[in-house]
Amino acid sequence: MKPFATHSTIPLKRQLLIACLVIAGILVGVIIARPVDPPTPPVVAIATLDGVPILFDHYQLYLRENVHFFEQSMGEALWQADFAGMTATEFIKNQTLEFLAVVTWAIHHTQHPYTELTPTEQAQAHQEAQALWAELTAPEQDLFTFKTLYAVRRDVLLHNNIRDYLTQHYVAHQRNDVFLGMFADWRATVNLEVVTALWDRLDIQLFLQ
Repeated sequence: MKPFATHSTIPLKRQLLIACLVIAGILVGVIIARPVDPPTPPVVAIATLDGVPILFDHYQLYLRENVHFFEQSMGEALWQADFAGMTATEFIKNQTLEFLAVVTWAIHHTQHPYTELTPTEQAQAHQEAQALWAELTAPEQDLFTFKTLYAVRRDVLLHNNIRDYLTQHYVAHQRNDVFLGMFADWRATVNLEVVTALWDRLDIQLFLQ
């Protein structure tokens, strides 16, 4: 058996060129093999609150949660109930928009020190998003991305922090009512503009269990 060569007979410049071509080939292979990230979908708003968009995919996710909540709470009686002249569908759609308006107001229109979650809260939002993703049906998973699920859970936690900060001088059982009162006072002074074309074609049947 011949001993391994301790030097190459290929000129150094050619060795370097071959090495560069091999590395380039490897990189090209990696780039070709790497899945192409899906393009970021355009931002679509279902409404704007004093100029701040309320995102359509966020709204649909909250809508899903509310449909499930009211359906489980009221059963079949939900669909025969009268909600101050509104049908169940109209009521759930409006309640969902109202809650998102509160979240949007809290984050974007109040004075507070919260711009991001703590690492512990980020982990909590991530876990909650994972749990929610596992609950989605296959058709529902086509409607949402994990990024949306995380963003929604993040915003809820931020909203909770801001609510507690703004109502810190009140006893615990008063805080939510005081907070909603603050929102109602502010809400009376601004416009909530709904994108009618999107609003009218919202189908809550997608989320019925």
